Parts: sequence; structure tokens; C-alpha cells
Amino acid sequence: MIITEQWLRQWVDTELSVNEIADILTLAGLEVDSVEAIKLPNVKVIVGEIISAAPHPDADRLQVCQVNDGKEVFQVVCGAKNVRAGIKVPYAIIGAELSDVKIKKAKLRGVESFGMLCSGEELGLHSSINGLLELPDDMTTGQPLVDAMGGIDHAINIDLTPNRGDCLSVLGLARELRVLQGSEIKSLPTAAVKLASVAEVSLENREKQSCTAYRARVIEGIDRGAVTPLWMAERLRRSGIKPINPVVDVTNYVMLETGQPLHGFDRRQVGDGIVVRNASRGEELLLLNGDEVKLSADTLLIVNTDGQPLAIAGVIGGETSGVYDDTDDVVLEAAHFSRTAVAGKAREYGVSTDSSHRYERGVDPLIGQFAIEYATLLMQEICGGKAGPIVEDSGPTLKPAKVSLRYDYLSELLGFSIPGSEVHELLCRISTDVISTESGWTITAPSYRHDMAYEADLVEEVARVFGYDRIPIKLPNLVPSSPIAREGDIDIPAMRRTMIARDYNETISYSFIDPEWDADYGSGETPVILANPLSENLSVMRTSLLPGLLNSAVLNVNRQVDRIRLFEIGGTYRLSGKETIETQRLGALCCGPVLPFSWEGDVRLTDLFDVKSELEAILCLTQFPNSFTFSKLGYKPLADNQVLGIYTNGEKVGWLGRLQPVIERKLGFESPVYAFELRLDRLNSQQLARYHPISKLPAVKRDLALVVNSDVAAGDVEETIKSVCGDELVSIELFDVYQGDNVPDGSKSLAYRITLQSVSKTLAEEDIDLVVSELLRQLEKVHSATLR
Repeated sequence: MIITEQWLRQWVDTELSVNEIADILTLAGLEVDSVEAIKLPNVKVIVGEIISAAPHPDADRLQVCQVNDGKEVFQVVCGAKNVRAGIKVPYAIIGAELSDVKIKKAKLRGVESFGMLCSGEELGLHSSINGLLELPDDMTTGQPLVDAMGGIDHAINIDLTPNRGDCLSVLGLARELRVLQGSEIKSLPTAAVKLASVAEVSLENREKQSCTAYRARVIEGIDRGAVTPLWMAERLRRSGIKPINPVVDVTNYVMLETGQPLHGFDRRQVGDGIVVRNASRGEELLLLNGDEVKLSADTLLIVNTDGQPLAIAGVIGGETSGVYDDTDDVVLEAAHFSRTAVAGKAREYGVSTDSSHRYERGVDPLIGQFAIEYATLLMQEICGGKAGPIVEDSGPTLKPAKVSLRYDYLSELLGFSIPGSEVHELLCRISTDVISTESGWTITAPSYRHDMAYEADLVEEVARVFGYDRIPIKLPNLVPSSPIAREGDIDIPAMRRTMIARDYNETISYSFIDPEWDADYGSGETPVILANPLSENLSVMRTSLLPGLLNSAVLNVNRQVDRIRLFEIGGTYRLSGKETIETQRLGALCCGPVLPFSWEGDVRLTDLFDVKSELEAILCLTQFPNSFTFSKLGYKPLADNQVLGIYTNGEKVGWLGRLQPVIERKLGFESPVYAFELRLDRLNSQQLARYHPISKLPAVKRDLALVVNSDVAAGDVEETIKSVCGDELVSIELFDVYQGDNVPDGSKSLAYRITLQSVSKTLAEEDIDLVVSELLRQLEKVHSATLR
């Protein structure tokens, strides 16, 4: 928000310089982005009075004027259409500089001209007419124009946090300086408008929860030809708002000064009255900016009694909601809309307005009556008109919040003590209603301070007003502590190093993804839907890391990268009832050649077993890597014949597999894509690996070729071998899988090398035969396996 130094000083009495004001506001949490001198006319541009104007003897469009500079009368040749005797205008005397042009004595068509009469555009000032800038009659002839306009001025650009909507006005910043410095501020005028008309409109406020107060007043017979006075137009221009016409300019001026948004309707569009209601789903409105929008059912509208929407309440007017060149009667609106009713609506309809910016942050519910009276006075001063009575349809009066503050709590939270008498004085600056209690104070929050609802808010306010720069600097009394590392937990940095060492690149993806991508490539669990998404294609939280990895891989493929190896460690989210569950996972994806291109020979593409070896490298970081097993799994994005579930202690902890070929082609991959995902919390172990001495006794190896049905998984056979051989089993290696001659149809041969070793005795041949015979018996019983 931009306000001007001159305007602020009219409200608050302070000896501070503009830079000191900026420093104080910034230290109090209202960050001043910049203080810039406002460009004003050259000091040699003065207030000149045209004494006479006569036609140029040799040019039809020029006038020869006699101009009084307060001391002498000079001859100036001028071609403006509105030049005439009796008006005061900017007069650039000889030596003045305008846009790098120095004014000199000149001859125009044979007639001498001593200076130049200026338009607003030539001086960088606003002017509502095409021609000379006509100055007010009460300006002193001969006075430098910059002094007549109040002297040097500065634009103060303040970046406010969303909780300080009360400072989105000159009055709000004046109040803030009063609180911070104890300065006196101007009181709000109390004079009421004299009624000269009985004209009024009917009001029906159907949504008193959303529109807590609605006031309207008819002003009849305004002057169509009136123009916004220079002082008002300049204040608006310096504050970053373009002057438009007197009615609009008055509403903008009052909004900047008081913080209360106003709107002026042409009475012909309002008709007999105004209705405040919610929109019907699908209802359409053509906005002032030319956009036609379909309204959602929770959009608050201002409509006329014929049901025609006039405006989106607190956001933007419709095309028919403004005033026109032939407007005679105006309906002035001052309403209070709740923050929840307006929040997000500007973004929903793709607009940004000063009105919505204020309503979203909270407007003083008690300022509306003053604002509409003040605007009426200004409007009558500029364009006349007869004011009718204010009509109002409001909900229950909003009660100000009462907040208690305990002195002990204040000292505890701040980490130091402020004398109680000083705290009381600071609170009295913040609120006019402060009551001392046994433990501290109770205050009534001002109606414009929506950010003061809890005790902690008062602690912040006291610290802010006391001065953050005055808070003592000392080291806190903290006992050093750190989370105790559990030996059974997997080491995330080690996991990251392992993936990088295996030539993977880490990627970081948005947790927000497209709902369609979640449906196609997610885990199938219920996703968390965002209430206020950045965009439609980022409206749900990811249930799996696969969509983000695929998106990154597609970006690489589109840039002609053929060897892709990516991993990500991050959270996934799902709904369980009404609760959001977050789970940390490791996901990886790879496709293309196993090794980078080299001169050695043909390139081999990555296959499922390559990716399985990367996964097993991660599992080796856990306490019990041999406790993990692989079984067939059905998972929508992955090919049915190349997908495995990863289990430990009977619980699924992840998956591994190849993307469905149809998806690979859809996304533009030219080689198979493999991926895996692990739940990190399930890799932690409550038990620790125990030390076992290395046996000094010889190990015995036996090779077994087993014929089993084709649908029997090798992993299931291994589990049976482990259960039979017990502690004497050192290792199992599957070294051959065969289907063909000498193997019955529908069967396959699995060849295992089993290593047995005891730590207590040398295994005799009869011991080994006993184990092998029991093993074959169990394999036949469980898997119908026979020796080949």
C-alpha cells in the first residue's frame, strides 16, 4: 500500500522525519519497502493568473495572453482550447525545466512569448480536461506551484502482513503512530449531512452472517460536468490510484483515508432497491473489466429488486454497476462483509481489487456510518446534489473481543520483565478500555483490530509497542538436547549416499499433483484434496512418489536424455476417515542403458533384476536384510508379469516392477521403465542384529535341482528351505532356472546351491543326508517338488 507523507501528517501530529517514520513502522512489523520523493513541478513553475486573452494576429489557433506572476504581467502565446481571462494556471517562467526542456524567450508567428502555460500532462499531474490545468481560485498568484500544492512530498510504500488490515488506510497508520509514539491524531468529524431529499431505496439483506451491515443513501441531482479537484486527484495519483470521475474518486479517496470500501451505483440500474443474497449455481455476471464469469453458489451478490446482479459483494462491480457521463442520481453503498464471505473470491474470478484486499483482511465494522457521511459531504462539495436519508439493514452488532493478559505469562513468553506500570501505559495506547486485574489486565480490543483475540496476541502487541530493538540481548537458558539415535532405525543420509553411489540422481517433486496422475499412477488410497489449490492440476496431495518421478523422467525424455536414474525421499499423504496420514518413503525409477555409453561394445538395457539389486543395496542398510521377501503383487500402473510386493514379517513395505508398456508408450519412453518404492518407517527394527561367531569348522555344499510347477515362486521354495535347515543354513543360491527338454510341460527346474555349517561340530555325512532327506520330504509335501 502507498500513502503520502503529507496526507499522513494531516492526521497525526509528529516531529519525526519521513525516514524516521519509516524506521519506526518497520521496527514495529509494518515493513516499509521504500520511501520515494514524489516528482513535482519545477520551482520555476508558478501560479499564474490570465489577465486577458486575445486572438493571435497571424494564427487562428493561438491566443496572446497577458499573465500576472504576482509582481509583473508577461505576454505568453498559448494554443490551449480552454485558455481564457480570469483563470489561474501553471505558468513556467523563463528558466524553468520541463522534461529536460528549458523554457526560453521565444517568438511564435512573430509574437514574443515569455514563458509557457502548462497542462497537467506536461507537469506530470492529473487533469480531467484536455488543455491547461485550471488551478483553484484560492491559490496565491506568483507562488511556486510546488508550494501551493503542499510542498515536497514522499510516497511511503508499506508491505503489510495479512493480519494488519487495520493499517490499510491513512487513518490506520495514524493510529499506529499514535500507539508507537504517543502522538496525537485528528479526531473523526462528527458533523452529519443535512438532508435535502426524501429519496431512498429499499434494502433486503438476506445474508446477515456474511453481510453484517449494509447502508445505502441516494444523492439526487449531481452536477454531470463536475471535475475532481486537484488536491484530491493528486492524493489519489500519488497513492497509485488513477482518478476517473468525481463519484469514483470520492469513494476511492474515502477508502484510502478510512479503510472502508465504498461503491457508487447509478440509481437507474438499482431501480427500487437492493438485495444482498448468495448467487445461484451457474448464474452469470459480466464484470466491470469485461470478463464474463459463472458464479459459484457461495458467492455473495448485490442485486437489484428485479434480480439482476450488480456486483460481487466486496470484490468487483458488474458492467452495469458504475456511474456514467449522464448519471444524475447516485446510490452510495457502505457495507461490512465478513472476511470468510470475501476470502478467495477475487482469485476465484481472476481479479484483484483494493476492495477485496481490504475485506479479506478485515474492515472496521463500526466505520461504515462515518464513511458514508464523509463521502456524502465530499461529493456534495465537488458535484452538489441533494442527500436523502441513510437506509440500513444489518445483523446483530458485533461485540468487541475482551482479552486477558497475565503479567507472569507476559514475562515468561518474552524472556524478560517489563515494569507493570509501563505495560499498563502501553496497553492504554492500544485500547481505550483497559482494566487492571489481580493477575494482570483485561482489555477490550478496538473494533478495527481483528488480530487481537488471544492472550498471545497481547504479548506480541506489548513487545511490538515496547520496541523489538529494546528487548535485551542474552543467551537463552537452554539445556542442550538432541534426539537419541536408535541403532535399529535406518540411516536416511546413508540411504541417500547409497543411491548416489549407484549413479542415481536425487529429485524433489511437489507434494501437490494432478488428480488424474494420482488416479493413474498413485497408490490407489484416498488422496487428500486441497481446499485452496494453487491450480486445478495441483489439487491433491500425492499418495505415492511414482507420479513425481514419472513427471521428472518425462521432462528428461523430452530433452533427449535416454539413460534416466532418479530417486526421491519424501512424504506421501492419504486420508484415513477424516485424518490425514503422512508416510515417508523412498522411491526410485530407471530406464535406458545399464551403463553409460562406452567403446566396449553393445549397450544392455536395464531389466527387473538390475533394479532389484539397487533395492537390495538399500535393504542391506537395515538390521535384518534377509528378513525381506518378494511375492507377486497386483498394482495398477505396473505390468502384471513384472511386479513384486516387498514384505517383512508378513507386512507389505513396498513394491518393485516395470511400468505397463501402454503407459510407457503414452508418456514417450522408448525403453522399459522400472521403479520401486519403500515405506521408510517399516524398515526400522525394534530388535538389533546380534553377534554370531564365525565358525571355524568346515562348510558343506549341496546342489539340488528341483522340478516344480511353473507357477511356484522361487522365493516360496527358499522359505521352505530356510525353515527346514534352521541355524545350520549359511546361504541359498538359485543358480539355474530351466524349462525345456527333460522337464515336463507346465513345470520348471530350479537349481539351488545350499551351504550348511555348524558352529559346534563338524557335520558328518549322515547329518547332512538327514537334513537333505527331510528337506526333500517337505519340499514334496509343500510344493510337490521332485529331484530332477
